[in-house]
Amino acid sequence: AGLEAFFESTLRGLPETVLVEVNARGQGVRKTISSPREKGSDLYLTIDSRMQKNLENFLAARLAEKKLKKAAAVVLDPSNGEVLALVSLPAFNPLDFQVGEAEQINKLFQDLDQPLFPRAIAGVYPSGSTIKPILALAALEQGLIRPQDRVLSTGGLQVGQWFFPDWKEGGHGLVNLFDALAWSVNTYFYMVGGGYNRQVGLGLSGIQKYFDSFRLGKKTKVELPNESPGFYPTPEAVGKRASSWYIGDTYNLSIGQGELGVTPLQVALMMSAFANGGTLFKPMIVSRILDVKGQTRVSPPE
Repeated sequence: AGLEAFFESTLRGLPETVLVEVNARGQGVRKTISSPREKGSDLYLTIDSRMQKNLENFLAARLAEKKLKKAAAVVLDPSNGEVLALVSLPAFNPLDFQVGEAEQINKLFQDLDQPLFPRAIAGVYPSGSTIKPILALAALEQGLIRPQDRVLSTGGLQVGQWFFPDWKEGGHGLVNLFDALAWSVNTYFYMVGGGYNRQVGLGLSGIQKYFDSFRLGKKTKVELPNESPGFYPTPEAVGKRASSWYIGDTYNLSIGQGELGVTPLQVALMMSAFANGGTLFKPMIVSRILDVKGQTRVSPPE
């Protein structure tokens, strides 16, 4: 279900071809090998086995500490998009499908914690505050706010009968862009996302434009099957229910809540673009492919 499925045709190679000469009674009298078996290509992975194991152990320990069972983690090299570790817990041993008993295999399918589910690439979750750097970038590029401009956070925003809170009771006081990112100030991102009083916001279309640029709502094209694209409210989806889209929906979207779902891999890819200065790589798990003739084919980023 993983790399072996994705690269099945590359790994399989070519079978041996045998011609059988038969007599009038249909009995084979002579065999001739017309073409020998040809081994498939070899894959060289970007996965760092020691990092992979350490991450699995770290994550398992954190889950045990918090008395939880499910988690996912991704480690990327931001300079080229190489996936160094990719973990989904709970996990399973692939050998169970080769040598395991039917009862043991059935337990894997029936387990409510879904050990067969690849959470790191297919699990879709609210992004939470990880999305806030995108809003900050968008507001700066659109000239809506300068890094030094300060916004007053008193605990949230009141819009009619609705209140949109900061995570800190009483607020954070006067904050600029750097403070807002460091302290994850909801009020700041409500304002730059949806606007408030004289502060002009990006609005839904502006937010959507930047989500698109970071490939949110789209598959990353990682070399694994069953990847989820995640989702966010597209113009088409909102258009069908425009009368029920409120400023509060835009506020929630601005802090990574509401109608926004991302995969752990998408978040890692998004943050790597900020880490490397603005390049959004295609994530790679296969660094090169060596064919039977010893020729190397690189699996290139896009």
